[in-house]
Amino acid sequence: MPRLSLSAMPKVEASASVHEFSLLEGDVSVAPGAMVSPGTAITADKGASVVVSDRCHLLPGVVVEAISGAQVMGDRSPCSIYLGLGSVIAHKSLIHSPAFVGAGCFVGFRSTIFNAR
Repeated sequence: MPRLSLSAMPKVEASASVHEFSLLEGDVSVAPGAMVSPGTAITADKGASVVVSDRCHLLPGVVVEAISGAQVMGDRSPCSIYLGLGSVIAHKSLIHSPAFVGAGCFVGFRSTIFNAR
């Protein structure tokens, strides 16, 4: 079981794989079949949200950081960061809000994504 914030509980589907050495904090949704590897941190400040779609893989050391403010349109509603269906976020990448990563994308090693679609 990953460490979870006491202020806002992330929503993790039963078939998602979230490693015990990852951090999920705030309004974070992890869809079925998604994978969150060890050393990955997904945080959403108050008023921000993160959506990790079906079969999206976050490899070790990824940091996803959402702050309140500008939002992108996810699959059903606005959110601060949207990681699309089947996308792969490679080792030690940084995703900072607002950001939209579409379906089937590969974000390369040590990449930084900020204010991007």
